[in-house]
Amino acid sequence: MGINIFYTGITKPSFSKNENEKELLFSHFPTIKVYFRPKLEDLEAKLSLWKNPGVVFFSKNGVLGAQNWFSSSWWKEREDAKAIWTIGEATAQVFQEVFACSSQVPEISHAKGLIQAFQNRPKQPFILFSALRSRVEFPQWLKQNGWKFKSIPVYETIVWENQELSQAFSNTSQEYIVFTSPSTVKGFLLTCQKKDFSQIKACLCSIGPTTSQEIEARKGKVFYQAKKPKLNFFLEEIIYQIKQSRNYDS
Repeated sequence: MGINIFYTGITKPSFSKNENEKELLFSHFPTIKVYFRPKLEDLEAKLSLWKNPGVVFFSKNGVLGAQNWFSSSWWKEREDAKAIWTIGEATAQVFQEVFACSSQVPEISHAKGLIQAFQNRPKQPFILFSALRSRVEFPQWLKQNGWKFKSIPVYETIVWENQELSQAFSNTSQEYIVFTSPSTVKGFLLTCQKKDFSQIKACLCSIGPTTSQEIEARKGKVFYQAKKPKLNFFLEEIIYQIKQSRNYDS
């Protein structure tokens, strides 16, 4: 019987198996959708009185959602001032591709890492491009420490009941579910019509601590958490862990 790996993120990863991994069946069943919000105001003009504002992107979707909000010259000014921050190398790569600009990346790829990076920086205004319902740790820290900032929700993540996943999922220990965000966790449970993981037999894999917290808060046990939030590397790690746990030959 084959091993099924179900990937629940939006973008299908560019991932290929080795010849000796034919027993592993990889399927892409996203459990979230993204809606990009339209530009509703001329922020470039509105923020013209802000002195050298910086920018923070928390995700790739934040970058994609902000494409038309400012002119290319505005972005170039931010780059020259080293005032653009992106969370994670994947977000930084998408930002480079979309805006042809470089960005600063905190050593730790989540809100706490960003807070650490900002603790010894001189204060300046910041624009935070994020989801409509995003985590509050970093904005709260800015507010508590007297930073001027404006949060701009440029996209909305919607949990999705994926009927194809519902039909493919058998709820056995031969299945591995790969989660890339807390929302994918919620979408999976919605798809399975479950409140929590107490009756889920599949092995649960998490891309990072925030996603693991969501799994555990819903009575799930994390089989494996990624060492680095890089998708292809993460999938390779999962395959290695599967082989180790089931004594497959490399």
